[in-house]
Amino acid sequence: MDDLMGGVIGFIIAALFILIYIYLVTQAGNQYDFDKKREEKEQKERERIREEERKRKLEEERKRKQENIRIQENYIRGLLSKAQEGIDHKAIVELARLYFEGEGIEQNYVDAFYWVYKAEVLGNPLAPKLRKKIEKVASDIQKTVAQKRLTEEG
Repeated sequence: MDDLMGGVIGFIIAALFILIYIYLVTQAGNQYDFDKKREEKEQKERERIREEERKRKLEEERKRKQENIRIQENYIRGLLSKAQEGIDHKAIVELARLYFEGEGIEQNYVDAFYWVYKAEVLGNPLAPKLRKKIEKVASDIQKTVAQKRLTEEG
């Protein structure tokens, strides 16, 4: 009988160990799943934060560009106003340069020639050098149109 009791107790102890083992394995699996889901959630949150930061930076860059465009437009308007008065040869040659380079304004060799010729007439020392640069890339037609505009003005 003692042998039988000893066998039953051994069986119960073995069954308990097996149950404890199954419980621990299940808990480890549950913990792994929990950790994995938490990590996925944290990763999604990091990606969301990165995306928001990227959008914020793009918006800031867009606003900066708009502000720079506004500043450039105001600068060009001021130059154009001074140039149209016909007495500020520095404004005139700067306007010619901007038209030549297409900086803040649509590149236009006719207008570049027109303004650089005016600056030369007013004696701007930078005008001849700029005119030579423009002549290298502009067509004869563009030069002729600019000269015609000047002669029509008188």
